[in-house]
Amino acid sequence: DDLAARAFEPFALTRPAGELRAGGELIRRRWEQLLGEPAKGFISGAHLASFAEFDAPPAATGTLAAGTVIVNARCAPALSPSTAREAAAAMSHGAGRWTCDGRVAAVRLKTATKVSALVDGSAELESFEHKGVEGSIGGWWIDQVWDLIRHINPMLAADALAMSPREASAPES
Repeated sequence: DDLAARAFEPFALTRPAGELRAGGELIRRRWEQLLGEPAKGFISGAHLASFAEFDAPPAATGTLAAGTVIVNARCAPALSPSTAREAAAAMSHGAGRWTCDGRVAAVRLKTATKVSALVDGSAELESFEHKGVEGSIGGWWIDQVWDLIRHINPMLAADALAMSPREASAPES
């Protein structure tokens, strides 16, 4: 969580921003679907170091290996097939940085990085050397806690389409 996410009161007192529901899905799960792998941890304030809930990953500790993807939990990627295709294309070309609406939403670390360099929330993803090319994704930025409500209609509409089961063939007449 960056400094802005840590100001998402009262939620920031009880959970990392990735564990907030944005539209029809948790922000963490949106990133997991987009990147195609489960989150290994989160980085937030010291008061959340022992956060544990259902399938949430633990707080990250130690050193993050080169190649680790760090996401900004204030970016809620769209669950749409087009966003998934954009991300898959970027990953197949060795993406090292993903942007959403022109802002850096995630980076793949070029070198190992100590969690202590991120734990105070002041580090900007733009400042990290990334490994690979840049990709772009669709989604929404949560700049203020109430943006979770402001974006709810377009998020839910997009999520309903993305999460609905698809029929393999046309219905019989």
